[in-house]
Amino acid sequence: MLRRAQPLGVARHQPRIVHERQKSIRKVYDQPGKKPAVEYEPDPLKLEALCWLRGGTESACRWIPIVFKDGVTLEALLRRLKLTEIENMDFLGGFEPFRAYHGFLQVAEDGVECCLCAVGKRVWWRNKKDAVRHFRKFHFGLAVQCITWYVMYRALMFSK
Repeated sequence: MLRRAQPLGVARHQPRIVHERQKSIRKVYDQPGKKPAVEYEPDPLKLEALCWLRGGTESACRWIPIVFKDGVTLEALLRRLKLTEIENMDFLGGFEPFRAYHGFLQVAEDGVECCLCAVGKRVWWRNKKDAVRHFRKFHFGLAVQCITWYVMYRALMFSK
């Protein structure tokens, strides 16, 4: 099929399609390597007080001793909630919780945000499951440290 040449004096009047990239209004403060991990606190009552001092909401801080009643562990954070726990829970997050860490989240404009962070610096995610790493590292001290990376980092820092 041959293309015909457009006659002189005839102009196409089709609007130009412009694709603009949407910029996020909110800033994410949970960048790997930017902040050190918090110290592990095995006592749930002390952990509740620490999170309260760091700016967590009242309902999220009250949820800590309930989630970690048998100790502060990753299994307790990720466990599936029982129906009685969901019914007795004072949850104002805006969605139906079914995992223990959902009690520390709240619906935001375009995802969910952490209720244990200070109000001006709340971290947010599009998916609820992405919050687990943040809770482990910045609130409960359950993060897994990479020994290989740490040894290489220390060697580079002290070789100068």
